[in-house]
Amino acid sequence: MAEIIQVSIGTEPKQYIASEVLKASILRRTNRPVQFVESWKPSGWHPAMSQAPKLKNGTAFNTWRWITPSLFYAGKAIYLDADQVVLSDIGELWDLLPSGKTIGCVCNAVGVFGKRAPEPGKVQTSVMVMDVGRMRAAIERYQPLRRCAHGELSYADLMQAAWLPRDEVQEIDPGWNHFGIFNWQTKLIHYSHVASQPYRNPDHATAGVFSDELICAVNEGFIESATVQRECDRGHLAAVYGKRCKGAA
Repeated sequence: MAEIIQVSIGTEPKQYIASEVLKASILRRTNRPVQFVESWKPSGWHPAMSQAPKLKNGTAFNTWRWITPSLFYAGKAIYLDADQVVLSDIGELWDLLPSGKTIGCVCNAVGVFGKRAPEPGKVQTSVMVMDVGRMRAAIERYQPLRRCAHGELSYADLMQAAWLPRDEVQEIDPGWNHFGIFNWQTKLIHYSHVASQPYRNPDHATAGVFSDELICAVNEGFIESATVQRECDRGHLAAVYGKRCKGAA
């Protein structure tokens, strides 16, 4: 039996469509079995979220990536933010973590974050393949969430895994976390800049990629067009997507 690729997605109510499009983009491009676990579903927040400290910065799911190792008994897991689209086989990412490393991440991201480039040399944990056992042990040892909640560790250092010894980090291909750009090297687009995300701002330079993936997900029956319209009515999605999906085959 093939190994199940365990994918943990950090999401929240306003990113419901984004996370569903992300899941559909993954399943469309792999023949391997995939299991998803999300921080939030329409039925509510995952119970593990209630046990995490509340952090002042970032999204409502900002602690989820560090909760992820506690959700699985052993093996590996992939963590992804919801504001992404996968354009390659997720199995390739799964296979990038060698034994003896705790996490695999892009460490020199390319693209744009708003009007600036991502800071070079920083570990971008928004896309992360991890050894569950090693990461769980590291979190227990270094207590990054507790330290951040008590002001002993900055939010940026928490999210960029500055608390984890760098020799435990495997650097991976920047194409697995392209910040707001799309080219022949892109394996995953990350719409990291909230103010310009194509969900509510369809003029984003790569919004066409998201739009195509959304329409494919509707055509495949993964997302109902009525759900798209509901999210448009709630202001979580630009109205133009509701119109496009209404005419989807």
